[in-house]
Amino acid sequence: MSTAEQRERIELLQGTLDLLILRTLLLGPFHGHAIAKAIEFKSDDVLQVEQGSLYPALHRLIKRRWISVQEGISENNRRAKFYRLTAKGRRHLRLRPANGQAGRCDRKDSPASRIGVRIMRRSKRMMEELEQDIRDHIERETQDNIERGMPPEEARYAAVRTLVM
Repeated sequence: MSTAEQRERIELLQGTLDLLILRTLLLGPFHGHAIAKAIEFKSDDVLQVEQGSLYPALHRLIKRRWISVQEGISENNRRAKFYRLTAKGRRHLRLRPANGQAGRCDRKDSPASRIGVRIMRRSKRMMEELEQDIRDHIERETQDNIERGMPPEEARYAAVRTLVM
């Protein structure tokens, strides 16, 4: 594989991770560990997002102003950075091509481009399923918490916390 093809492949893989992160943040703000766990959960641990990939991707997305970061306290009372999708990030997700292509590959028939399209289609399908699974989980947990006597806002917050523990 030539250096140009390697560079294209890296851009496609980075674009895939960026998209997975953005789509995860559609559900609301999460700290880095929770983002990685959400992606791993939905992929049945097929996609292991390591810190060495996750945090450079988060910094890339911050630099593009697609996400913002805010200090906060995690569910185990530790300081953490919480990442949130910005309006510009939402716009980017809406403007993505319907065929799911990512990266900046100009040669549509290159092997890297074909691989990237397949990865993006799988990633999109996986993220749609992940979003629905997370929404269903939060809804079930919220209802259970309300039935246990919690106020609705507190019940939802507790349900979200169980997701990332």
